[in-house]
Amino acid sequence: AAAAAAAVSSPTATFTPLPTTIASNLIMSNYGASQGVDNDDGSSWFLIENNVFYAADGFKMDYGGHDSTFRSNLVVIVPYDGQNCYDVETFYADHAHRFINNTCVSGVSPNRVNSGCSSPLTCPQGAASERLGPLRMFSSRRAAERAEARGAGVDMDLLGSAASCDQAVAGSFLSSGNRFFSLHGNASITCAGQAMDIPAAQKAYGIESGSTFGKLPSADQILSWAKELLPS
Repeated sequence: AAAAAAAVSSPTATFTPLPTTIASNLIMSNYGASQGVDNDDGSSWFLIENNVFYAADGFKMDYGGHDSTFRSNLVVIVPYDGQNCYDVETFYADHAHRFINNTCVSGVSPNRVNSGCSSPLTCPQGAASERLGPLRMFSSRRAAERAEARGAGVDMDLLGSAASCDQAVAGSFLSSGNRFFSLHGNASITCAGQAMDIPAAQKAYGIESGSTFGKLPSADQILSWAKELLPS
């Protein structure tokens, strides 16, 4: 009791918790699981680092999550729902998520995995995945989803979506120092509903400072990056 009272009266005491750390894992989000770690429904104060995610979208936030960091991960994405490397909504000032020094490889398969198939044994034949048509550019993730529902495919070069990208505005999503790889190498993100290539977003908003982009690497290169992150 005395120790608890001392902690409460200490000038260093805080209501901010230490982060929940998820580190050095190999996580496969198959059977339509979307993200390897789904930061949804108010999920906050997570540190997600040095993981390898396969068949997984990257970092997500909606419904009020905040103060989490996603850094130094390798995300290898099979076409799913178009969220790809990240998809985040708005934040309160000084409580935004951070997406830093990640390697995101988008579109390593020509097949799209459907949501809701918990096991190939329980899916109707052919429902677990389907062949994509020609990959197209859409104005936003939601536009891609609507087009996807009509069978028009998913744009794997559209790598991220943020409600606010302006790094000078408190509450904007913070993203920098990342490596992006996609089918055609013409990486783009959506900022407040407007799709733009990464150089344009860097110039307009300061987001993705120090980030690079290119075409899909070889399977051997992806495996090499994975081995660097995972314990031997």
